[in-house]
Amino acid sequence: MTNKAIFLLQPPTSEKLSLIAGWGAQGIFLPHRFINDQVAGWVRKLGLSLYAEMTIFAGEDLWRRYPDSRPRDRKGRIYLKGERRQRQLDGC
Repeated sequence: MTNKAIFLLQPPTSEKLSLIAGWGAQGIFLPHRFINDQVAGWVRKLGLSLYAEMTIFAGEDLWRRYPDSRPRDRKGRIYLKGERRQRQLDGC
């Protein structure tokens, strides 16, 4: 059996979650800031698993303490603070 889960980038509503459950999904990924008691209740009622997305090793302080955690581009160059580059994924 294949597990199906959906990642929502916008705050969930009971209607969205019902639709997702109707598609046959078994779980939902949400940014941690969208999870509260009401959302957890909706998810539980629908029998879905709830997964929280949260950022770790973000921020300059942690980059100084753990320099290997700094993001790198596909050529291995370290991203500098505030720098944005076009990210390309190999094989996609």
